[in-house]
Amino acid sequence: MWHIFRKDVWMLRVAVLATVAQMGLWAWAEVASGGMPWRTVDLLRQFIVTGWCFTACFVTIGEPDWSTRPMPRGRLMAAKVLFMAAVFHLPYLLACAAILWGKGFLPWHYVGRLMEQQFLSAAMYTIPCLALASVTGSFGTFGVAGVAILMVTLVGTLAGAPRRGLEWLEDPGRAWWIPVLMVVFGLAVLVVQYLSRRTDVAGRVGMASVVALIAAFVLTPTNPILKLQCKDGAAGWIGAMRVGEGRRVLKAKGEMDRDLYWLPLSAPALEAPLLVRPQVLDWVMQTGGGQTFTDGFGMRVNAGSYWYGTYLYVDMTPGVRERTESGEARMNVSMRVDVSKALRPVWSKVGATSMVPGLGRCGSYVKDDENEGRFHVFCESPEAEGKDVVVTVHTRGRHWGRELSEGWVQSGTLRLLTPVRRMETDGLRVLERMPEGSWTATRAEVKDASLEFAPEERVGCELVDLSVAGRWDHAAGRFLPVGVRE
Repeated sequence: MWHIFRKDVWMLRVAVLATVAQMGLWAWAEVASGGMPWRTVDLLRQFIVTGWCFTACFVTIGEPDWSTRPMPRGRLMAAKVLFMAAVFHLPYLLACAAILWGKGFLPWHYVGRLMEQQFLSAAMYTIPCLALASVTGSFGTFGVAGVAILMVTLVGTLAGAPRRGLEWLEDPGRAWWIPVLMVVFGLAVLVVQYLSRRTDVAGRVGMASVVALIAAFVLTPTNPILKLQCKDGAAGWIGAMRVGEGRRVLKAKGEMDRDLYWLPLSAPALEAPLLVRPQVLDWVMQTGGGQTFTDGFGMRVNAGSYWYGTYLYVDMTPGVRERTESGEARMNVSMRVDVSKALRPVWSKVGATSMVPGLGRCGSYVKDDENEGRFHVFCESPEAEGKDVVVTVHTRGRHWGRELSEGWVQSGTLRLLTPVRRMETDGLRVLERMPEGSWTATRAEVKDASLEFAPEERVGCELVDLSVAGRWDHAAGRFLPVGVRE
């Protein structure tokens, strides 16, 4: 085993040195950015992921005589795993610890987070790439097969259940079943390929495992998995939801080609300081004319909870509106309701960096453009879970509310590399002189502004299934559910 490991290190010595250099540069860039987005950080992440995958391909394909070499079968596989652990996982662990230290977090307080990063990187990069390389047998075939798998997965994401895979891009913590699938099927391929010495039968079994992985990703039901994460009764909405008369809301100029209906939901109120945040996971609507609509076909359905009430809103195009002109419709909606506890607000000045409970290290910056700037507030923490937490920018006589979200930052598998989760607000428009409207500010206002953070502590969540039946009246701009009289 050791002589194979040394041979691989020497054969790929340039890639080994480049990997260590990239990890060091990436850790330095993450800390040196100071909380601001930096294109260099994103490029280094892309180089690391690319090198990670193709080095696994080289170290596997570079063993042409493994089927005839007279040695115990397990040692060959152990040598390849040892190479990836020493060349990638160890430098990656040190780089993550350096990033935590540089951003003001003691690494030994977040050992669990570091181990989580090791598992995710192994599940998404090391094991799948080793398994795919053992099946393909050449560098070109490996690249083509990787692209083909990504395209099939993308098609399955768009054609399958709504939000399948998209939740992985937005919030990998909730879609934990995806890396578990990758590990199970990847290890199955590796065991068959290496222990069977890459025979024709092993190759067919390996390709069958890859196809089974794609099928499992596309066909795995997500609702039972979500129920494992959510406790019934966290919000008390199950069996207690009622839908009131919905009305059409006029949209801004330039968006009048769509109809937006707000349907009020009568949900049980929670005692302060508990907060609820509903999110539509799945929905399907059937009209009286026999048409069926789902997400992505000219209509969007979502839910929101505001200070003036909780609403289910339906956004439809003119084509959908014409096909629902017959009036009657029935819609089945599945929602995830997150419950959190509001903590004491934390104040800070613009330009200062402060530690906010539940949000971590928070600050702000202005990104300048040719004619204007964009003011952003960000928070970084190894354990931040407060998505959509409100940050209020206070100036003399005016204030603006913004929501922290990971959706505004790097999404997808590249975000998995970073041990520090980052949330950021969308940009507040900043002008040099007097603002043009209520949603713009001047540089002088932003410079002297104060930030009010409203952190939250997660309590739990529950899944709610809601069935809505009623009649559209587009001429009057309303929706009358069953049980609501005119």
